[in-house]
Amino acid sequence: MAALMDVISSMIFGSTLFMIILTSNQIASETQATYNGDMLVQELLTNTAQLVEGEFRNMGFNVPQSLPAIKRADSTAISFLCDIDRNGTIDTVKYTLGEASELSGTPNELDRLLKRQINGGVVLSVGAVTIFRLAYLTR
Repeated sequence: MAALMDVISSMIFGSTLFMIILTSNQIASETQATYNGDMLVQELLTNTAQLVEGEFRNMGFNVPQSLPAIKRADSTAISFLCDIDRNGTIDTVKYTLGEASELSGTPNELDRLLKRQINGGVVLSVGAVTIFRLAYLTR
């Protein structure tokens, strides 16, 4: 009888240990997926910020002094001149903020696409942002 009780108690103990291992594996997988998703979002945001900062820094590059570098500017859009591909031709670069309805499937209602257009060509999505405002200073 004692041997039967030992077998039953070891089965209970073993199945409890097995359930703990399965649960901890699931928790570790969920945590890793969450961290991986957060890291991916941060990398995409960093790449978007570096692209915009780089192009804003080169605003007016190779543009004659007689032409204004900024063609149009408001709180959610900007259009400026620069030689973006360094071929001697002045290009027009336009950044605009997309409509909120374009990203209506995301959990954050403030998500919008940041769009970029060069020389009136194809409008490309640079990335997704929540808040993108531009403020301007005059000399």
